[in-house]
Amino acid sequence: MVGTIINNQHFELEAAASIEVVSKLKVGDQIKFQSNEIEGDWIGTVIRINEIVDTKTQNIPIYFDIKGPNLKAGMYLEGVFMGISYGNVFTIPSSILTRDDKVLLLKDGVIIGKPVELVEFMQDSILVRGLSNQDLLIANQFSVPVEGLKLSM
Repeated sequence: MVGTIINNQHFELEAAASIEVVSKLKVGDQIKFQSNEIEGDWIGTVIRINEIVDTKTQNIPIYFDIKGPNLKAGMYLEGVFMGISYGNVFTIPSSILTRDDKVLLLKDGVIIGKPVELVEFMQDSILVRGLSNQDLLIANQFSVPVEGLKLSM
């Protein structure tokens, strides 16, 4: 889960998590947060959980009270919730997911779209199910990667 500090009086952090993660959380639970920018860990306590699912991400906003040195308003923190383990998932860049929840991959020299199940959204990536270790994902940007386009290697 990724969140942004939105209240610098006593640091209220808004984060979003999947319905599955939220179903395991309750007010008063504590989550450890870290920053990619500075060293340190901070403990956030769940103070409220939104009742509405964000239709764009299918995540639910969660609000934490968080305290500690070096916290600044507007900084991003990443939380670690140890309550759920996912099996058979892959982390992909969110930029390669198509609008219809597919990824483009190369199979026998042809670009095909493969549907994936969205499991968890993170800052710049997504956990998905439905891929195999043999799938060759198209992750780089080129003019128009289109299903059915044949590529020569």
